[in-house]
Amino acid sequence: MGKPWLSLFCLCLFGFVAGFWIYPLPLFVMHDDRLQIVFMGDSLTEGYGLKPGSAYPERIQQKLAAYSKQYQVINAGISGETAYDGLLRLELLLEKPVKLFMVAFGTNDGLGRRPIDALEANLRSILHQVRERYPAAILVVANPGDIHGRSTTEYWQAFDQVFIRIAKDFNALHLEALLAGVTGNLDYLLPGDPLHPNEAGHVLITETVWQVIEPVLMSHTPPTLP
Repeated sequence: MGKPWLSLFCLCLFGFVAGFWIYPLPLFVMHDDRLQIVFMGDSLTEGYGLKPGSAYPERIQQKLAAYSKQYQVINAGISGETAYDGLLRLELLLEKPVKLFMVAFGTNDGLGRRPIDALEANLRSILHQVRERYPAAILVVANPGDIHGRSTTEYWQAFDQVFIRIAKDFNALHLEALLAGVTGNLDYLLPGDPLHPNEAGHVLITETVWQVIEPVLMSHTPPTLP
């Protein structure tokens, strides 16, 4: 006679393991045939403190829908991550063809005063692997910009130069300040939080990102027929 409890245990164990390995991508992404547009970063990309679907990557998906149905936007932001953390989980994001890949790390590296050379090396490793796997992919390098807590010290000057150098070396689009217009403006920040944007802040970030990627992305995008 069989042992139903054992079968149930095995099924639950498999589900846990499978769920762990596909995190942070939703299940439906793994079976989607569309080209990926990946936004990889930290809490500023994830949409910390917001309801699901309110962060800038999801809003970019809404804009793209008016042009073409061939793209699937992936919000690959995880709160608290550094560029090194992103590098460790990069492989999963490259399993499906990538049309555009934006790397938006630096906030936690900078606020934690992690070595500049380590930040640069990790960002370069991320972009190198994307370019190696998908040579035609559009690359975007995003500096968080004027994040709360930074200053005009030599550290931050060197920090900014990292993004400029990498964008040039990889022939990537350079987004100079992801948080342009957000930092210091209470209308665009979560209550009592000087760092994280609220929904209005993510609307503004969406426009900032869109202005950078739209001209290049749309020139490679056949329109969806009615």
